Amino acid sequence: MRYLAILALLLTAAAPPPSLMTTPNRIRFVVRCVEQNAAGKRTLYEADVDGPPGTDFTVRLRDHGFTLDAMFVSELTTSGKLDVRSSLTTRRRHGTSRAGLALWEEDAQEHRFVVGFDQEIELLPFGGAGRAGLLKFDIVPERSAGTGPMRIRIDDVHSNGAITVDAFRQPHWYAVEAEIDDGPAVISRVSGRIFAGTAGSLALPALGNLMITARTFEHADPWHYTDITLGGRLFARPSRGVICRGEWQSFPIDAKRTLRIRVAPEETGPGKGECS
Repeated sequence: MRYLAILALLLTAAAPPPSLMTTPNRIRFVVRCVEQNAAGKRTLYEADVDGPPGTDFTVRLRDHGFTLDAMFVSELTTSGKLDVRSSLTTRRRHGTSRAGLALWEEDAQEHRFVVGFDQEIELLPFGGAGRAGLLKFDIVPERSAGTGPMRIRIDDVHSNGAITVDAFRQPHWYAVEAEIDDGPAVISRVSGRIFAGTAGSLALPALGNLMITARTFEHADPWHYTDITLGGRLFARPSRGVICRGEWQSFPIDAKRTLRIRVAPEETGPGKGECS
């Protein structure tokens, strides 16, 4: 069974004074989980994630009746706002079948929005209020300052240890170079940039679009190894591979033509892994 999650941006305060309008060297996200029912309203937990711009974080909540996994990827825009992309997976107990088996509602969603530091994100992962009440998440971005590693603080008020928050830095944008070889000759060439985890389209002259999705490779240095999936008119079915930063990799198209591609994060990270 699927259900609708509701996402909204709420204006929470007037614009900050000019002295705070400069680009922050750190950003803090305040995350609150609030439960509201006939007995009243209470905050189950509040967590702070504080780090430099480009810090991403995940929130995981586990309870006997539901689970939630949310990931938030954010970037500062040239206008000083935050471009936030979120992915959300939820699972909630819905009852029991005639055979005595547990029934669950499940949903997976993705959202993207631009939010200012005078706004908050309100997330209703299970839609409006039901018989058990309303569960919502408030996410408030704030300007911060300081140096040092990312910091996470959790006030676990009523969730009894059910909340987990992780913060990290990972590549957001990838530079892509691709060419089509027909024997010894290069017949088409293209370059561009794509966002992590999002299917990008690069137009190869006279050959159509190359679809490519790039993401970090699990259990490897994300600043050196990139997991890519290729599709489009050139491929009868998707092709997948792992590319090390700065190296070209070949993918056969047919008996004569080959796609050569190089993919690398636009930024550099702390990792020191070498291509093997």
